[in-house]
Amino acid sequence: MTLIAHVFLAPYTLPVPFWMYLYGCAATIILSFALVAYLASGPDPGSLNAATTDRSSSPPTSRLWSWVVSALRSGAVAVLAITVLTGLAGPTDPGSNLGMTCFWVYFLLAFAYVTVLIGDIYRWINPWNTLAEAVRGCGIDMDRERLRYADQIAYWPAVVAYVALVWIELFALPKPSTLAFALVAYTAITLSGMYVFGRTVWLRYGELFAVFFRVLGSLAPVEYVHDGSRDGRPGPVFRWPLAGALTERAEHPSLIAFILFMLSSTTYDAVHETYLWISLYWQRLLPALLPILRTDVGSAQAALTTGY
Repeated sequence: MTLIAHVFLAPYTLPVPFWMYLYGCAATIILSFALVAYLASGPDPGSLNAATTDRSSSPPTSRLWSWVVSALRSGAVAVLAITVLTGLAGPTDPGSNLGMTCFWVYFLLAFAYVTVLIGDIYRWINPWNTLAEAVRGCGIDMDRERLRYADQIAYWPAVVAYVALVWIELFALPKPSTLAFALVAYTAITLSGMYVFGRTVWLRYGELFAVFFRVLGSLAPVEYVHDGSRDGRPGPVFRWPLAGALTERAEHPSLIAFILFMLSSTTYDAVHETYLWISLYWQRLLPALLPILRTDVGSAQAALTTGY
């Protein structure tokens, strides 16, 4: 069993010719851009906002909202803890380890689809934000900006974290302990970033998953905005699908780099296990490097395996 693209399965051959697969991918991209172009020149993305119904801000509704959010936030922290604990003390087989399934399949894959459909709800249940509030409850101010966050830094911390995440996904051995240690290190870095630069700033620019799901949420047909009459509860504002992405503007080149890496890493993830890539890597690259490495085939293959 091998870990491939967020799911555990045995490698298989495409049920269609590879050229047909490539044409299908190209057609999908063309149709996607055509849809974006149509929506960009179509109705005002805000025209659906009138259909939004203003929910009552009565105490029962407020209590229900608080209960639901509290339950989801507690559940998110619990899942994070389970992922770390099962990675350290659970089964070593990635296919039977609950933490691996929770993180790679349910969180990064399934929850991404949910976000595209119903909007960025991650901002309300972010487990690292919940942990920061718990730390603040212990008397440590996580909202104060102890150092000014330089404008030049922007989203680069999230980009670096994203590159590290994809490297773990594609190149590191699929060991639950690797994921557990990575999450522990990421938690320490995230809480440190909040402590130094302030929670609001770090959640906007430095927290990888907050940026990731915010970008995906811009594609959703609904967004959540605060209204002073809602007692802190966000209200849904409906819009055309993809309209949020059309109205958003990249405030820094680092955000463009983040989005481009989202697209390119997903593409590489899909191509990585194809026979075309395998033949290029092992049948073309390996013989070409043998004269340069000046070693035998076995040693050269071992060296290339670390980059495969």
